[in-house]
Amino acid sequence: MQRKAEAIVLKRRDYKENARIVTVFTAKFGWFDLIVEGIKKPASQWVGALEPFSWIELDFAEAKTWQRFTAASIKTAFVPPGSAVELMAAAYALAEPVTQLIPERESQPEVYGALLEALGELPHMEPELVLAWFRLRLLGLLGFPPSLSRCAVGDETIPPEQIAGLSVGRGAVVCADHLPHAPLSAKLLPRAVKLLFLISRAPISRLRGVAVHEEERQQLSDVIHQLLCYHTERRMGRAAEYFEQGKASSPLF
Repeated sequence: MQRKAEAIVLKRRDYKENARIVTVFTAKFGWFDLIVEGIKKPASQWVGALEPFSWIELDFAEAKTWQRFTAASIKTAFVPPGSAVELMAAAYALAEPVTQLIPERESQPEVYGALLEALGELPHMEPELVLAWFRLRLLGLLGFPPSLSRCAVGDETIPPEQIAGLSVGRGAVVCADHLPHAPLSAKLLPRAVKLLFLISRAPISRLRGVAVHEEERQQLSDVIHQLLCYHTERRMGRAAEYFEQGKASSPLF
């Protein structure tokens, strides 16, 4: 059966002499692998449309294993070939949790929409902020939103200015008195707490131009990453490791 869908190209890999397996993510059909025959031939018209992090109009035929590619037209290239290494690494780190945490062919339109927003803002913002925003949205959409109003230990309501850290184990903020007793707790600077509230509540476009100090950005990035790993019971993948360590030097897939 022939299908049409908007899709985000997540990654690709070579297959046999002239084919590639391309992983795409759609709102309706979830993520899945496409087999694209003849794409490595010099005259192939589909090379540009199927680069990672392209937003495309996709035609495909359903099959039992890999879906069969029919045609595609590009809407936007969020991270064109030749982009800065840091930008490419951040895009792979954004896309990686989709295939790690969501079952193949499971419809997740809200995750799709969040990834589309994040990729669209990636060239205009600090990559760490984009990644933190998307990971926090993903936690909420997967059923693990952190509680930012009540203490993880005492269960009392905490005003933002009295938040001293976050308990990764309980997925909630912690006051100064209870911070030493909170499971898997991480201390947060007041500026990092303000940034956490902003990221959790604002559309990503509101983060453009936000000035962030390195220490608070690192604190927030670390704690959101820890939350994602702990509550999904998955360690970060290779793309996230490359981005966090600044070791990316080429496309990862």
